[in-house]
Amino acid sequence: MDGIAVLEADYSDEDKEDCILTLYERLYPGRGGLTDFFINSEDPEQRKALNEQLSHIQLELWKIVKDKIVEHSSPGKFRHEEA
Repeated sequence: MDGIAVLEADYSDEDKEDCILTLYERLYPGRGGLTDFFINSEDPEQRKALNEQLSHIQLELWKIVKDKIVEHSSPGKFRHEEA
């Protein structure tokens, strides 16, 4: 089930939170995931702009879930830092 479907489903807030946090954790496994993802383009300016947008989205996701994800996950699993 995707995150939007979970939020729209008739689940308790706690169940929704657990599911969303699990989905977030899947975005950032130990290796691979979004931490190793970047957008490539032959146009350096476009590549820079797109990757800055991606970094901004990743940071915003982290800001939304950081307090809960640390409680929910294994110690040391997530090492995002705010710029």
